[in-house]
Amino acid sequence: MQHETRRTIMTKKADISSKRLIGIAPTPWACWLTGDATGEAGDLLANELQFIGRATDVVIKVRSPRFGDYLVANEIQFRVDPEMPRRMRSYAGLVEERHRLPVYPVVINIMEAAAPSPSEYRTTFMGFEAVQQYRVINLWELDAAAVLAGNLPALLPFIPIMRGGDNIDIVKQALYALRSDPELADFEEFMAFIAGNVLPIETVRSIMRWDMAILRESPWYNEILQEGVDIGVEKGIGIGFENAMLSMANHALQRRFGQSTPALVAQLKQLSPDQLTDVIDVIYTAASQQVVITYVDRLLSH
Repeated sequence: MQHETRRTIMTKKADISSKRLIGIAPTPWACWLTGDATGEAGDLLANELQFIGRATDVVIKVRSPRFGDYLVANEIQFRVDPEMPRRMRSYAGLVEERHRLPVYPVVINIMEAAAPSPSEYRTTFMGFEAVQQYRVINLWELDAAAVLAGNLPALLPFIPIMRGGDNIDIVKQALYALRSDPELADFEEFMAFIAGNVLPIETVRSIMRWDMAILRESPWYNEILQEGVDIGVEKGIGIGFENAMLSMANHALQRRFGQSTPALVAQLKQLSPDQLTDVIDVIYTAASQQVVITYVDRLLSH
């Protein structure tokens, strides 16, 4: 029975994408981003710009008595990307060209970064200047209590990384709000993942569901793993699948526990890509590096 339950959970599909999250209450979201209290969100437009599109792009069509019809182009990224200014230049221009409406572009950064996030693209070539400005919102700068008091359900899963969000009472209030809305229920696992960056894992797991099968559906989870691949490429590691998974595992260890032991790094090299996938899940949920070491030892002993 336990095996059957696990198989059911592992095959469950959950849409915890930014498009679905914003689509739960698009009008409050668009009004908050733009400051246009008269705006009313319509459709979330399909991403038809496949050659620059990502799963974290969301375009909202807004009708406003004050500004007329316009588009809000959202780009949500887990960490500050130095290439984002160039991307936003293309993104805003192509969205405007495709839909023939003015565009309000926004970049939302989830996790805190050492370097500030630029708010414009600007370049000069042979006397010609190209400029694209956009709004930047850093979620870690928002006040968690104020967000809880507002009508912004799309921000609830991110409460733990906001200012004051590492308070367990605040987290529990956000969790209650999340569970009270059936449309937000699937985001509890993602909120747990976010909370794991600021609270002890054992604390998070004691109050929230944590299902890696659901977390893998998140585009942000894939973005975190891609960081590991990018770092591996920078270090000259081959980009074959096995090397990519090894790079992801080592990167996850550094993010969770700092410097990993040389013995553990050597053991990871002996694992298959499928085993490394499981190890990455353990790394993000383990209370200590010793838990990971014990798990890897068990894999190698079989």
